Amino acid sequence: MCGITGVAFHEMDPARFAEMNDRLAHRGPDQSGFWHHAGDYVYLGHRRLSILDLSHAGDQPMQDASGRWVLTFNGEIYNFADLKHELEGRGFSFNSHSDTEVLVNAIATWGVEATLRKLNGMFAFAVWDQLEKVLYLARDRFGEKPLYYGAIGSAFVFASELKPIFHFPGYRPEIDPQALGGFLALSYVAPPGTIIKGINKLEPGCFLRVTGVNKWIAGTYWDPQLVAEQARKQPFQGSEADAVAALKDQLLQSVRLRSISDVPLGCFLSGGIDSSLITAMMCQISEQPVKTFSMGFEIDAFNEAEVARKVAEHLGTNHFEQIVTERDALDVIPHLPEMFDEPFGDSSQIPTHLVSKMARENVTVSLSGDAGDELFGGYTRYIQAPLQYARLKKFPSAVRSSMARMMSALPPSMWDSLYRKSKWLLPETYNVQHFGEKLQKLSRATRSAQSELSFYNSLIQQAEHPESFLCLEGSFDPKGNWNSSQNMAENMMLNDVRGYLPGDILTKVDRASMAVSLEARVPFLDPGLFEFAWSLPMHLKIRGGKGKWILRELLGELVPASCFERPKSGFALPIAHWLRGSLRDWAEDLLEPDHPHALLDSKRVGRCWREHLKGRRDHNAILWNILMFRAWENRWIRGK
Repeated sequence: MCGITGVAFHEMDPARFAEMNDRLAHRGPDQSGFWHHAGDYVYLGHRRLSILDLSHAGDQPMQDASGRWVLTFNGEIYNFADLKHELEGRGFSFNSHSDTEVLVNAIATWGVEATLRKLNGMFAFAVWDQLEKVLYLARDRFGEKPLYYGAIGSAFVFASELKPIFHFPGYRPEIDPQALGGFLALSYVAPPGTIIKGINKLEPGCFLRVTGVNKWIAGTYWDPQLVAEQARKQPFQGSEADAVAALKDQLLQSVRLRSISDVPLGCFLSGGIDSSLITAMMCQISEQPVKTFSMGFEIDAFNEAEVARKVAEHLGTNHFEQIVTERDALDVIPHLPEMFDEPFGDSSQIPTHLVSKMARENVTVSLSGDAGDELFGGYTRYIQAPLQYARLKKFPSAVRSSMARMMSALPPSMWDSLYRKSKWLLPETYNVQHFGEKLQKLSRATRSAQSELSFYNSLIQQAEHPESFLCLEGSFDPKGNWNSSQNMAENMMLNDVRGYLPGDILTKVDRASMAVSLEARVPFLDPGLFEFAWSLPMHLKIRGGKGKWILRELLGELVPASCFERPKSGFALPIAHWLRGSLRDWAEDLLEPDHPHALLDSKRVGRCWREHLKGRRDHNAILWNILMFRAWENRWIRGK
């Protein structure tokens, strides 16, 4: 895992470029590399976190055997040994056992696009072709590793994060209001845009061919929709037991590839189905006890440490646990704008960073259980949304509006109280966490039941009309691809793979872990495993009102069901409570009406804040987004 920086088609002081590159020292504390060609005005930078081949033979930027191609690369190529064997068959010899040397020589042999199709890994890289004078950028299939790029004056710039770009000499970044509207709606800025005008994110599964400052062409080498369609044309043949056995083989292979490391390795363990399953797979292939890391909270309603501890005890891991106090969590908040140099509003960023920090004290690489929900139907919305939409679309819009008003008439806290009193009347499948907040979301979605896509988009937004918080006209236009040959749950899952997974989950994991120089690997995001998941019929994923049926079946063979059959809570934090208490002064300082800001409507924000303080509404989601934006703005735009 590393950080990369580059400037092309523009002459600059190498010392200034080195300063840009060093803004990524947290991503690569072990070595700083720099290459430039004075005649072509190309500068490539690299910060290295040594994982494979710890010697200087693995340093970057690195050239291929002919000297034509120069590579700066962030990530891991898990199938590099197979590619190396193939290249050796063509007469190549290697000076290291790093995946970087394999990658640059693969590009020299097969070209960029053909090489990308062969790779199994998480990566973002830039490679300069000294013969054709072309710069290529590329990003992995799912967007595990970030890559920003754009034109600044007479220069083309790129980097793993915005930090080096902010430090380009003389650059004055300008906020994109439309991107801000999208952020308020989703809690992240969706690619290809960024919060900064003129700077883009390279989308997952894509590459860029750059021939000049403002001359580039984007290409796609992997599309989850096309892969899913092809997998569905060749459905899994076999019994349910065969499917569970095949899943185990796929997961073992993925975990085995992601366990290749020359530095200590461990695993995040929340006690949920996904992380427990990855931990169990690691235990099956490891000769030593696996090191596992979990985070608990002193507030019982948010504490899952005991569950994770039971899983660890059953699997025999070397378990590390930290019980986080409110003070521990609050102390992280001032550092979030530095950690996430683009506004980011998923509050689980806090415990994710804390568990990464604890893990880094013991290992350099940690596997995680992320993405199991998107591949195997784990989110509640995959189950409930199709049912609710099917009911709602039968009613006229006027009736739906009245229903929505009824659901939003009471604050979430009162709905929670009513739900607790009546829960004993409901089947166990209706055991819903945070009932009041979800009912608020459903009330917004009820108004948006004109189509499956609009219903889905309303469910994933943090506010009904995020544009109402902006001092500009227009509306947030969420993207989405809906395929008529797929059912609603399948379409939601693929849209999450394109949007929520890279925009929220993988961004959170990358920034929170790399802030402490920890590499996080995601075994569920193996291309073969993705294809396998989409070859399965939906009833092997969602059954009996529960998602991830096949994952549950496999985990049940390895861990007692009592350890994982419980309501899903995630890394939730009591943000709503903190904003009314320990975070109130911090929040009011950022939300003060005379805050020198031209983009947010202070009156609208103030009204929202007062409603939250009085408990009339729970606005913690949209307020947290606003606070994260203003804290980010103070750090990166106003320089406070």
